Amino acid sequence: MIEEDIKYIRDRGFIGLQSEMCYDFATHGPNYYLAAKMLWDTELTRDEIMADYYRAGFGPAADDVAEYYDIFERRLASLGADARGASSTNTNNLAAQFDAETVAAARAALDRAYTRTDDPEIVTRLDFVRIGLEYTDSTARLVGLLKKLNGSGMAFSRLEPELIDPTPERKQVMDWVMEAKALHDRRWEVIESQGQLPALHRAALDYFEGRSGWGNSLQARYDILADEAGRFQELPLAWRFAVEGEEQGEAANWQATDLDDSGWELIDTNRPWEKQGREGFDGIRAG
Repeated sequence: MIEEDIKYIRDRGFIGLQSEMCYDFATHGPNYYLAAKMLWDTELTRDEIMADYYRAGFGPAADDVAEYYDIFERRLASLGADARGASSTNTNNLAAQFDAETVAAARAALDRAYTRTDDPEIVTRLDFVRIGLEYTDSTARLVGLLKKLNGSGMAFSRLEPELIDPTPERKQVMDWVMEAKALHDRRWEVIESQGQLPALHRAALDYFEGRSGWGNSLQARYDILADEAGRFQELPLAWRFAVEGEEQGEAANWQATDLDDSGWELIDTNRPWEKQGREGFDGIRAG
């Protein structure tokens, strides 16, 4: 797409373009190289630029590293535009983009690359690429589990729930929480392993963790599920819901504990009501 986009805007009279990069070269290095080269000379093609990139950087392992990255490119292309996106949209799609089969194929290609050379400089570059693989794998698996946990009634921010039927048992949920916590810890071990290398964009990842709070939330959910003192009450995955008109609820005594709400609609508690046909309702509502 980089080649198509740059040639598209060139053909329509663009004479310059400002691009932005981050310190995440383990996952996006080929894209950055391709964009920089094509912006300098729009007559070049993707194939010749990337052949130069892989040959110069990885020598006899070039074909395997090219295949490693191309596996992910083919996977994204197969999913179509709806499965891509930026920010929270992309986060929701990570488990599908980097599914177990795709990651296994990419891992096999990278493992083959190590067998092609004993040059310490190239091996170090392969290690650099592997940081990106391990981060991607642990993050995608973590997202998949958090979506399941959201579907079980939890609320991990920035992720839509994966609805599960039948409702998982408490032990299954506990197992998912423990596995997710281990993956979250593994993810940060990988981030720390880069040291001062620009493999992953540490500042952006710190910012995302601060906003999502996944680590703290996982620990809190674990503490709740492991609690034996009965201090916590599980909520149902569906409850009655109604939208109040002009002081209608108070007049009808909606706040009463013995209110007969059997005529109210059911709404899922593990999904925002905006996703259930109630767009535009904010503020205090009875439900």
